[in-house]
Amino acid sequence: MHALFNLLHGLGLPGIFLLLFFENMGIPLPTEAGYIVAQTLITHNTYSYWTVFAVLQASHCAGALSAYAVGHYFRDRRHNLPINNESAGQAQDKLDVWFSKYGNITVFLSRLIGYVRPWSSYLAGIARTSFWPFFFYTFLGTFVFNVISLSVTGTLTALWRHHPAFRAIMVLFFILSFAAIFIYNHAQKRAKKKTSTPLVEPEQ
Repeated sequence: MHALFNLLHGLGLPGIFLLLFFENMGIPLPTEAGYIVAQTLITHNTYSYWTVFAVLQASHCAGALSAYAVGHYFRDRRHNLPINNESAGQAQDKLDVWFSKYGNITVFLSRLIGYVRPWSSYLAGIARTSFWPFFFYTFLGTFVFNVISLSVTGTLTALWRHHPAFRAIMVLFFILSFAAIFIYNHAQKRAKKKTSTPLVEPEQ
């Protein structure tokens, strides 16, 4: 993370743009590093708040629109792919119904939830959600996410700089968070194994 932070800081706004663009295409990159660098550029008066904000907004929206376009492309060529087209067609029908009813709220809310963002954009493209509503709710959800993220990042970085004791709490929090995620995933895998194992009836 430290090496990535230094790289992003050296690249400046273009580096932040690329990081968030590819994250919104579904590549699992740590967006937190981008927001930390963004807040640093604002704090040091390298760029104004709204200049940095515009880059964050543009990178998210560009990535989302690219994922949406890929979804459109996939739908047009689904029949040429080595998949079960009958099952894919049934899934497509359900997806179309869902997005026709809840597409706008789905697009908006998914902008606020981590790695759900890119997959929602892909699905919106596959479901052929109308472009302008998709763009509007993507832009709106991204705007809300960026306001919250920059605010939270600014608060945490200020605490980190001015209150050394808080650093140990933050490190402990992240360690416990990752441990909780690992334990939860491990428990889920064990539960799936138990449910997928067929029961053998004893012989009479």
